[in-house]
Amino acid sequence: MQRLILELAFLVVAPAAVSLGQVVEERNHSGSAEVVQVGSCHPTVAPEVARVALGYFNRAVSKSEKGDDDGAIKDYSSALRQDPCLALAYHNRGNALRLRGKLTEAMADFNRAIAINPSLAEAYNNRGLVRRQQADLEGAIADYAKAIELRPRYAAAYNNRGNIHQDRHDLAAAISDFGTAVALDPQFALAYSNRGQARQAKGDMRGALDDYNQAIALDPTLYRAYNNRGSLRFALKDPGGAEADFERAIELKPGYAIAYLNRGLMQLAQGRAREAESDFSRCLKFDPSLASSVPKLSDAALRRLNAGTESNETR
Repeated sequence: MQRLILELAFLVVAPAAVSLGQVVEERNHSGSAEVVQVGSCHPTVAPEVARVALGYFNRAVSKSEKGDDDGAIKDYSSALRQDPCLALAYHNRGNALRLRGKLTEAMADFNRAIAINPSLAEAYNNRGLVRRQQADLEGAIADYAKAIELRPRYAAAYNNRGNIHQDRHDLAAAISDFGTAVALDPQFALAYSNRGQARQAKGDMRGALDDYNQAIALDPTLYRAYNNRGSLRFALKDPGGAEADFERAIELKPGYAIAYLNRGLMQLAQGRAREAESDFSRCLKFDPSLASSVPKLSDAALRRLNAGTESNETR
């Protein structure tokens, strides 16, 4: 299960809006599952046993592609019992464990995959995701750098390192890495969305809007890009466009708490308190961890509303 880092950006003419920096995982690396005899791993399995291991591995890949992470974990484990030196099986099981929120076990599997095959760039990339979730940003940076060293055109690793730079508020470095990601892969919608977020935080509203538009053009189902563009549109005094974007984000992902929060903040800033309260309730239903954020952001939105009313009264 991914833990996405929340960035709360207080916009000049809008309530606080929540944008999401997104990660890219190598969910499966389903290339050859041949035994790699590297480091301290010296397999002695018979050819027929290796074939059984490969069968479990391939079945696990199929299950993972269908979203059956628990089934995949079971089959990767069976493959490793047959052949304990399948680096890709450790890597893929580690990723499935990460998606299930079992970070300590995932880290152990990525470490083992790297020990067997130090050239497995995907294992460094995904270990970096775990380290980010564990708030080890320095370790994550090191892993992404190693992944890029092994695969210089590894767009996903550049995107993920850009997220770390953004976590550390180094927006120039984040924009640079996201830019490299889209240069390497011009169809990389997620990297455009993430660069848009960094540009928005840096005050480059035009560049941010261009990036969100490009992300949505490439992937019309990228609901977080709609949420982020909605926050930008409201900052640009386009509440109609903002509301349309929040509604599209919710349509694409009905349990998307952040979009309910942002739409509620926008409604509150417009004096639509009843509608805002409804959206806040739905936000907390889907993500109770936002309980402490809602009142703080609501207070900020109300202050802006009251300030605007007082300003109008004096004209």
